[in-house]
Amino acid sequence: MPNIRILSIDDHPIFTNGLSVALQTKMREIEVQAIAEPLAALKKIQKESFDLLILDFCMPGLDGISFLRAMDARALVVPVILMTANNDLAIFEQALSLGVVGIISKNANIEEVVMAIDNVMRGEIYISSNLKERLNQVGKFSLDNTQTVLTERQLEILNMVKRGLTNEQIGNVLFISERTVKSHLQTIFKILNVKNRVSCVQKCSDMGLL
Repeated sequence: MPNIRILSIDDHPIFTNGLSVALQTKMREIEVQAIAEPLAALKKIQKESFDLLILDFCMPGLDGISFLRAMDARALVVPVILMTANNDLAIFEQALSLGVVGIISKNANIEEVVMAIDNVMRGEIYISSNLKERLNQVGKFSLDNTQTVLTERQLEILNMVKRGLTNEQIGNVLFISERTVKSHLQTIFKILNVKNRVSCVQKCSDMGLL
């Protein structure tokens, strides 16, 4: 049985089919499903469990940023790697602020895609080296600046954790399920490289996030 379930969201079937075959050749422990329509993808994510989304930025109906906002509005918590041919730094900043954990070029070779997946599944952030350099040069992003890659909702949950609220209480305050709160916390723990609430709050306090 596959260890990692990936959903590729892209309106170009030739690309998604090729990516699926290439990934399953390189990484035999994964299952890759593909879907072309973003609204249908949202419904699928609500019904099924996926470990990772590979999201094309440019799609009809919903672009990548709108898709990420729609996920947040539905309290869907799944790590996302954004694939794009766009070079607009403002878009990348928005994507990172909405919780994207990886950004790679649509022209990336399969080795880089595999590297991005490996990094993200270890709880790390993956940004293509050329893009990371550009973002650092303009002072917009640093892998050491964790606040950049935590969403407003995640910071909101962290503040409630600091105040001692349980997952159930946080869910009641935010009108989301306890399961969704747990998913948010798991993502936060991965980003901060911590294992529990106590170390999470301590690290956030040390970094000035709380």
